[in-house]
Amino acid sequence: MREREPSHEPIKVFTDEELVEIAVNHAAEAHRYIGHATARMIAAALHGGLSTALYSFASTGMIEKPSILHELSAKANLDDEQIQRWSHSLAEYVLLHGDRGPAEGWSKVWLKGSL
Repeated sequence: MREREPSHEPIKVFTDEELVEIAVNHAAEAHRYIGHATARMIAAALHGGLSTALYSFASTGMIEKPSILHELSAKANLDDEQIQRWSHSLAEYVLLHGDRGPAEGWSKVWLKGSL
């Protein structure tokens, strides 16, 4: 039996932004909500500082629904179409899951990907 030649093609490693964009697009195409990792990464990208509900969600998984939705509404009014899509996707996630305390193991929730 012959051994396969190793592939010399470079591996495409996606940036966090690319991973989020892919996940948001896949969720939209499948008419479903984004997952936990995508939600966390969006919050990490969009938060406005350490004292924000988005930061708290990104770091602990805690959902303070009114505060997060308020912060996202401000982001949704920006001219950046990507930020608008991400804000909308995260708002849907927050509405689906509602208020909750910190999530155990949240620090390990992150999208990873390469081709």
